[in-house]
Amino acid sequence: MLIDFTVENFRSIKEPQTLSLLATKAKEHFENTFATNPEKDLDLLRSCLIYGANASGKSNIVKALNEFKMIILRSTDLKIGQAIPSYEPFKLDLSCSKAPTKFEMEFIPRKDGIRYKYLIEITKFHVEREELFFYPKSQPALLFSRNKGEAIRYGGYLQGKKKNIESELLENNLFLSKAANSNNKQLQEIYLYFRSTLNVMVKGTVDELISKNRTSRAMLSEKNKALRNKVETLLISVDTGITALNVSRREMDDEIENLLASDMPKVLKDAMTDNFVYRTRTIHKLYEDDREKGTVTFDLSEESEGTIKLYGISATIIETLLEGSILVIDEIDNSLHPHITALILKLFNDPKTNRNNAQLIAVTHDASLLDPKFVRRDQVWFTKKVQNNTELYSLVEFDKNEVRAKTQFGEWYLDGRFNAVPVISKSIYDIFPEIE
Repeated sequence: MLIDFTVENFRSIKEPQTLSLLATKAKEHFENTFATNPEKDLDLLRSCLIYGANASGKSNIVKALNEFKMIILRSTDLKIGQAIPSYEPFKLDLSCSKAPTKFEMEFIPRKDGIRYKYLIEITKFHVEREELFFYPKSQPALLFSRNKGEAIRYGGYLQGKKKNIESELLENNLFLSKAANSNNKQLQEIYLYFRSTLNVMVKGTVDELISKNRTSRAMLSEKNKALRNKVETLLISVDTGITALNVSRREMDDEIENLLASDMPKVLKDAMTDNFVYRTRTIHKLYEDDREKGTVTFDLSEESEGTIKLYGISATIIETLLEGSILVIDEIDNSLHPHITALILKLFNDPKTNRNNAQLIAVTHDASLLDPKFVRRDQVWFTKKVQNNTELYSLVEFDKNEVRAKTQFGEWYLDGRFNAVPVISKSIYDIFPEIE
C-alpha cells in the first residue's frame, strides 16, 4: 500500500513534490477509500488521477516512481565507478546540475502490515544519503541511516548481518539492495515489496512490452486457468468483437536471434525475446448474409490500437486487483475509449472488485473521469509549470467553498480554472498568411 511519494531535482521537477494517497475526511465516495488497520487511523485512496498540460511534467512523476523502483532493484548490478542511471537532475538551473536527486516513499507492505519510510539521495556516482524508518507504534523508529563518508548508523530494531555487508558496499550501491541480496531476511521483505508490488508502466518503454508478454504468459498458463479465463472475459466483455483468444509459442529462428544484440540490456533482451516467442490470435464470428457461418482468426497486430493496448495491460490490471498491489500507468487513456478507462477506474474504486485494496495511479487527459459522481476531490491531482519547474498539487488545495463535492470538475478543468491546461498563444495564427 502506497501512502505517499516525494521527488526532488529530477527531470522537470526542481523543488520537492509529493503525491499523496492519504484520504481526507471527506464524506463523499467513502467506498473509494480503505482503512489500513482495524483502528482506522490511516485511510488510503484506492486510486488517483493526474492531469496537466503537455510538457507540464505529469509523466515525470510516473518516471520518478519507476526510477526509484529501478535503482532499488538494480543497484547491486553497478560496478565500481559506474554512473547511477536514475540520476537525471533538473537542467534549467545550474545550481541543480550537481545537486542530489531525492526520492522518498512511505508505504505498507501487505505481507507484514508495517508502515515504512525510505529515503535516498543520489548524485551521478554516489549514494549521498539513505535512510529507512518503520513505525512499530505511532512514532517512527530508525532501522538504518547512511550519509556519504560516514559509517552507517543502525537502529536497535535491525536484525541480521550488517557490518560485513557495509564493508563490501560500493559508493553507488544502496545498502537496502545489498543487504536484501545478501540474505538479510528483514530487508528482503522491503526489497520484494518494490519488485513485486509496485508495477509502473511508462509509456513508450519496455514496461509496456513486459506487460503485454505478461498477458501472453497468462493465456498460456495451465497452472492458473482462472487468470487466463479472466483475461479472456475482459477482452470479450468490452465490445471488441473478440469471442476467444489463442496464444501459442514459436521457436526462435536464427534471423530473430541475430536481431537481438548481445550487448542489449538483459531486461530489454528478455522482453524482446518474449515478444517474438509469443503469438497471439483473436477469434471473431464469421457471417454470411447475417447468418453465423463459423469463426475467422486474426493476428493481434490486425486489431485496433485500443484492443492491442487493452490486451497488453489486461493481465497486469487483473493481477494487481487480485494481489492487492499498486499499478501506475502513464497515459492510461491513450488509444482507449473513455468508457473503458472509466471501467478500469471503477474496478479499482469498487470494494467488490478490489477486495485486497489494490491502488491505481493514472496519468490521463480524459476529462470525463472528472465527475463528482465518480471521484473524490482528494483523488484528483494536477501538474503545471512554474518558471519551467513542475508543480504538483491536489484538487483539495482549492477553496472548498468554491470547489464543492458536487462541482463539475471536468468542466472547470477544461475551462482552465485549475491552471492545468495549456495556454495557447494567438501567435499560432501568424504562421498562416493572411488572405487579401
